[in-house]
Amino acid sequence: MVYIKEVQMKGFKLFGPKKTTLKFGTGLTVIAGPNGCGKTTIFDALCFVLGSISPKSLRARELSGLIYRGKEGSSPYAEVTVIFQTDGEENSEISITRRIGPDGKSVYRINGKRTTRNNVLDLLNDLNLTAESHNMIEQGEIKKFLEKNPVERRALIEEIAGVAEYEEKKEKALEELREAEEKINQHNILLSEIKKEVDKLKIERDHAIYHQELQEKLRVAKVSLLKCRIDKRKQKVDDYSKTISKLEDKREKTCEEILKYQEQFRNLKQREEEIEKQIDQYITREEKELQEKVSEKRNQLGRIEERIKELDLKLGEYKGKEEKLFKELGNTNSEISHLEKDIKRLDEEIEQGKKELRSAEMMRNKLIETLRKKDRDVANLQEKLGEIDKQINEKSLLIRKLELELASKTKNRENLYTQLKLEEEKKKQKDESVSRLLEEIRIYEEEIDEKKKLIRNLEKKSFDETKKTEMLAREIAKKNRERTNIKEKIMELRADLRSAQRRQLETGSKAVQSILKAKNQSKIAGVIGTISQLGVADQRYAVALEVAAGTRLQNIVVEDEDVACTCIEYLKKHGLGRATFLPLNKIRFGLDGPVRPPLPKGAIAYAIDLVKFDERYRPAFEYVFGNTVVVKNLETAKRIGIGSFRMVTLDGDLVARSGAMTGGSHTKKVVGAFLNVENIEKQLSEVEEELKTVEDAYTALVDEHEEAKRRVEAIKEEIKLVETEVQRLSLRADEMRKRVAERKKEVSEHEQTISRIVEEIRKLDDDIRTLNERKRCIEQEKDELSALYRDIAGKLEEKKIGDQRAEIDRIDIAIDQGRNKLQTLENRLNEKKVRLELLTQKRDTIKKELEELSGNIAATTHTLEELEEKKETLEKTIEKDVRELEKSFEKVDNLRKLRISTKNEIARAEQMIRELQETLSKIEEEKNRLSIERANVRTEINMLEEELLRYPSTPIPETIPGEKELENEITRLEKEIDRLGKTNLLAIEQYEEKKEYYEDILTKRNQVIREKEKILEYYEAIEKRKKDVFMETFNAIAKNFSEVYRSMSGGGDGRLLLENPENPFEGGLLIEAQPPKKVLRDIEVLSGGEKAFVALSLVFAIHDYKPAPFYMFDEADGDLDPENLEKALQHIKSRAATAQFIMISHNPKTLAAADRIYGVYLHRGTSKVISVDLSKTGELVPKKKEEAAMAT
Repeated sequence: MVYIKEVQMKGFKLFGPKKTTLKFGTGLTVIAGPNGCGKTTIFDALCFVLGSISPKSLRARELSGLIYRGKEGSSPYAEVTVIFQTDGEENSEISITRRIGPDGKSVYRINGKRTTRNNVLDLLNDLNLTAESHNMIEQGEIKKFLEKNPVERRALIEEIAGVAEYEEKKEKALEELREAEEKINQHNILLSEIKKEVDKLKIERDHAIYHQELQEKLRVAKVSLLKCRIDKRKQKVDDYSKTISKLEDKREKTCEEILKYQEQFRNLKQREEEIEKQIDQYITREEKELQEKVSEKRNQLGRIEERIKELDLKLGEYKGKEEKLFKELGNTNSEISHLEKDIKRLDEEIEQGKKELRSAEMMRNKLIETLRKKDRDVANLQEKLGEIDKQINEKSLLIRKLELELASKTKNRENLYTQLKLEEEKKKQKDESVSRLLEEIRIYEEEIDEKKKLIRNLEKKSFDETKKTEMLAREIAKKNRERTNIKEKIMELRADLRSAQRRQLETGSKAVQSILKAKNQSKIAGVIGTISQLGVADQRYAVALEVAAGTRLQNIVVEDEDVACTCIEYLKKHGLGRATFLPLNKIRFGLDGPVRPPLPKGAIAYAIDLVKFDERYRPAFEYVFGNTVVVKNLETAKRIGIGSFRMVTLDGDLVARSGAMTGGSHTKKVVGAFLNVENIEKQLSEVEEELKTVEDAYTALVDEHEEAKRRVEAIKEEIKLVETEVQRLSLRADEMRKRVAERKKEVSEHEQTISRIVEEIRKLDDDIRTLNERKRCIEQEKDELSALYRDIAGKLEEKKIGDQRAEIDRIDIAIDQGRNKLQTLENRLNEKKVRLELLTQKRDTIKKELEELSGNIAATTHTLEELEEKKETLEKTIEKDVRELEKSFEKVDNLRKLRISTKNEIARAEQMIRELQETLSKIEEEKNRLSIERANVRTEINMLEEELLRYPSTPIPETIPGEKELENEITRLEKEIDRLGKTNLLAIEQYEEKKEYYEDILTKRNQVIREKEKILEYYEAIEKRKKDVFMETFNAIAKNFSEVYRSMSGGGDGRLLLENPENPFEGGLLIEAQPPKKVLRDIEVLSGGEKAFVALSLVFAIHDYKPAPFYMFDEADGDLDPENLEKALQHIKSRAATAQFIMISHNPKTLAAADRIYGVYLHRGTSKVISVDLSKTGELVPKKKEEAAMAT
């Protein structure tokens, strides 16, 4: 049991600078005294120590107004100390001190050690004590409660149940819900816009993919064609190389023969020169001249012979061609002769056929005439038959006439068709002209569209640049804010640095500060620092870690126990207080034991794992944190199991291994936990570096903003230029449109003419159809007459003229056969005539060629004759000269013969050399030609291979079709690509990017929808939990109220009811009470004393739900009548065994019931206290006890 053992006041409100001490024990303590003497000041003193920071709640204008200023002199500060007694053996007393100076700043101490208000509040939370708890009822609070309406009473239950926390969560959930719905709407709008773009890009993407497929097929076809052409040319090169190789072999052989003959020629020449030298010895000058003359003539003769040979060859060619033509002419003449004979024969056969046909017709007519003379019936029939035959002939003439008219109409129609074609050709030319003009207009319009597109792009670019400018402006503003925030952060860090530096000097108690100061002054070696200085932790876990460590954060880590002893001696010697030291060589694990069990499921981590420190200090940190586990909240702790681990929540709620739970709604703010000067300086350096980076980025953004503005102006100028160009193109297009209108007008006139001609043709067609119909009808009538003719002929047959009829039929058949034969012969005759005409033309052509050849042959023959004459003359002259030389050189006759023989051999050798050189020249020419062609083919191969290199990534198919097939395929693909027109190839990537962006937005929207659903679920869960918590609290307090009221009233009935049980937050709280021997009534109709009794019962019911170590009532019994007061005091006395009660009261009965009494009175404006311990006057009768209390 925890209770207030002692309260010490110094300079607090009416209590003077001297310390005033009030000792309390268990049971009921009553504080009495006149009004205004300072009784409630004791109440305020307790609230002051419990952390109240509202001057109004402490009945002061400002906190500095709590300092005593009276006749005994002003106090420099106001200080209150409360000593709590606990049940535990260790640390059985806890003292909490709060001092406030003239500046209004508070200083807190726990057990004499300076600490923070948060630490004090945490300690009080552990003790289930706060300044706002319902265990302290200030003066008039009972009356205020009685004046509350049902809704305000319900708010009291909500406050006790902690519903406000759920309301905050609900508001936060609603805010998140609104944000989620806004995000969903934004995403839906964005998705709608992006979907349109995606659909449009999909069409363009499909178009582009098809275009790429065609391009790929085209590339493959081109590569295949190139490969096909390369392979063909390589084969050609191989063929050329083989031929050249053969020519090389032939050339080498020819060269060998030439060398052989040249060697022979040189030998013969040498031999000739020797002969000439021998002859020269015998030959005179004249003879030499003659000899040279003969030699020249022989050379001339050789040239003539060569020319004769050439002309003989040419003449042979001419004669061969002439012979061939004569042969072809003979064949043609023979065929013409045969055709003429055939034509003549056919003419004779046709003429003979006509004669036979006329003879048969005459015979038929004679037979018919004979038949007419048979008898009258036969005559009548013959007459009728004649009439029918006449009619048939008339019909035939009419048919012939119709045929002529049809032929005329058909000819007119053909003329009209010719005229129609001319008109259509003119119209076609005009249409082509219109098409050309329209094509030019289309080109202009495309150019205009391109320009307009360019304008739109420029406008879009301008818009984008403007947007970028605005974005840059926002970025600049953002960077400016970021710069300001960083500067503020730097200021905060500098303030934190100063605070941390002060903290290093002021950390912990006076003893800790002294040791750290001695360490800094090198008075004590081996001191490392406090736990809070040696560790670094994420500030998210700072609250949990500091609660887990508690006061051990200020424990001092030292090297060994000798250093710890030195420090303790130092503190004793200088009277500096006490401190805890952790020698690294001796310190062991914390209370939880040396073995750390596995981390429970749902826990964040062990507390020690959330702190970064040098491994040398691990024993010290293990001692401080032990096996404490950090969890998210108490729900997680409950799931893990209360008492299974020592656990601390992120909010600072503590669950001990014993099962004790310490916590509350207060949020702890930890500043400086595990934060040292070096870390702050490092952070400060990083933030200053960040500021420099942001400053640079800010300057760059400003420069970029100016550059973007300049780009916007440049784009606007470019838009103006393009708009001017669009106007010019539009004017040109308008001129073209006028010309198109003129051409279309001309086309319209041609179309009218064509329509007129078509109409005339249509009329002629109608006339022709009418004539054909008439012809058909007449032919039908003729057929009917022929049928009648045959019928009458049958009747004549019945008249026994069958033989004549049979003869006539035979003759008719013969006539038909003759006519058919004539037609066949005429067709054959026409064919023969056409063939004859073609052969005649061919014969004329051959004759012309023969005439030309005859002229060439005659000219060549004449030239040959002239050359032969020259040759003969030269031979005679040479022969004459040779005879003269022979006469002159009888002595050298043998030498001459030998020379002649040698010359002949030389000539033969020269001839062979020439022939071989010609052959070699031809071989060289052929070889060069083939080499050139091979080089050209290789050049083509190189060009084709270079072109093939343009398609490095295009695979070559294993099977390659033919070249023609590939060319056709390429043409088809190119036409298909041209048909597709312009293709946005970027659409594939743009589509994927836009689709990915769309899916990303869709995913985000779906995520937001899921988050919204979760928020709704969370909201409903909060609402349910809020109601459940409220109802749990209400039911517990209602039950407690019934029991307390029944107990206090001695059998009465008290009830707490909700106006709206289904939805308690839409109604208020009703209180009904039935004092003993009275009816159940609402609290509103009870008397004042009964109401106060009910209110006090409710207070005790609340206390039963949420018990506290002590209770303090300031004149709570003022409204109770004596009977109810006695019952209330009895109830309080019954509870005094488990709780401490302190009451401020004027009522003698309350004083009589007290175990101890403090009397407060004023002396020279200062409150004074006297006390009486009535627990030691137990032997007094109640009356005497009451008198003793009143005397006090």
